[in-house]
Amino acid sequence: MSHPGPVSVIQISYDVALLDSRSHSDSARRQRTYARLLADRRPGSSIVTVVLSDKRVSYIVRGNTEPTVIQVRRRRGVGRIVTSIVLLRTLRKRGACAGSVVTTQSVQDEAWVALLYCRLAKIPIIGQVHGDLFSVSASADSSKSIIVASLRSALTRRSLRWFTAIRAVGNATAEDLRCWNPNVQTIPVTMPVLRTDYGTCPPATAPSVLFVGRLVAAKNMNCWLEAAKTISVAVPGCSFEIVGDGPLRPMLESEASRLGIGDSVAFRGLIAYDDLHCYYTRASVFMLTSSFEGFGRVVVEAQGFGLPVVASHIAGVEDIVLNGESGFLVSPLESDRFAERVITLLRDPKLAREMGSVGMRHVLERFDPDSLAEAYIDLLTRVADSADGSCRRSGRAWPSRKTRLGLHDD
Repeated sequence: MSHPGPVSVIQISYDVALLDSRSHSDSARRQRTYARLLADRRPGSSIVTVVLSDKRVSYIVRGNTEPTVIQVRRRRGVGRIVTSIVLLRTLRKRGACAGSVVTTQSVQDEAWVALLYCRLAKIPIIGQVHGDLFSVSASADSSKSIIVASLRSALTRRSLRWFTAIRAVGNATAEDLRCWNPNVQTIPVTMPVLRTDYGTCPPATAPSVLFVGRLVAAKNMNCWLEAAKTISVAVPGCSFEIVGDGPLRPMLESEASRLGIGDSVAFRGLIAYDDLHCYYTRASVFMLTSSFEGFGRVVVEAQGFGLPVVASHIAGVEDIVLNGESGFLVSPLESDRFAERVITLLRDPKLAREMGSVGMRHVLERFDPDSLAEAYIDLLTRVADSADGSCRRSGRAWPSRKTRLGLHDD
């Protein structure tokens, strides 16, 4: 009986942090873990990550002790045709047939280019979905045109069945996707939620409410600030910290002043990942008012630090927060309800500690980084091994013109 051979993985990503060889970001650590686990399990295996980005980056990792990373410039408008051609050429150059598998960070746009290549080359492909793919908020964020958003949504539904497998980060999303593709597996995003090498932080001196994330429309930060105003009246001395940046920051700073809470709300801007722990450890409650989340990793981080969470009842987040046990889930845009739940926790420190402890235990069990990384490697090797072998027999990364036309040599 022959033993499974090495696996050649080509990942298509949008994470520009992977292009910097000096990066200590969580995503860079995650990719190094994947490469190490795959090499341990299947000696001779490799992972090549193709990063699509419109930014010019000076530092690109190329193999040796690190995963290989290649940048493909992502152009806008008609320039996307050029991006697609370059991506196809990159896949053809890197897509050795034996044991190959391609993964895409999404199931749209450039993922369709990869899907076309894989179907012609008979290479298995895994699409990844990081949120409620067909929610109104997701569609609104992806395009300013309702017509274009509707066309993308229709094309996405039709293309889902052509992926060999799909990885979803939440259970509710996975159930929806199975309407179009039965081979869906739920694997949340891995993250080092409970590292032990963090430095010490100044202790909290007053109750505080925390938000971490990008300041964009989907976060519903106007609702967050309205809730903060109500909370500040009910709990005098409470402070509010907003960690993150984005295009809406100037407007939100003006809104905080208009609501009369400008002195209580601190906009901290972008904070290095390794410094975030101080903000989590000194907060009393974490509040998230989003109408859409790709996954809700900040909720996992907050619970990992023992914080009770009050968050929107949306896909992804509902897999993380145990409603009534580790925090509370609230319908998006109900600022009064958000405020009511946060006030309850601030006025009852014992309840807040109990919910925080439940959340921490849940995170340890459900989102253990080692287990999730192993599950992702299991998916890669299973899909690679499921290939029908036609590509291996041809020995080509791209079928010949005769093969594509259905012709054969005599």
